[in-house]
Amino acid sequence: MKDEELKEIFLGRILEMEWDNDYPDYKMMKMARKLQAEFDIVWLDYLKGNATYNEWEKALDSWLNVEMLA
Repeated sequence: MKDEELKEIFLGRILEMEWDNDYPDYKMMKMARKLQAEFDIVWLDYLKGNATYNEWEKALDSWLNVEMLA
């Protein structure tokens, strides 16, 4: 999958979310930041050919699911 296609998927998913930056507790905020950092690493690995699309999508889903819970 091309970089532009990944960006479209990423931006589409981000725009669909309702963002509320008030985290219920510190642990939830810390988990969201950790998963965001992990997603960034997986995206870079994918661009280098060291990760699969499924790994990219799983990392994105994990991060966004925690953001939606917050």
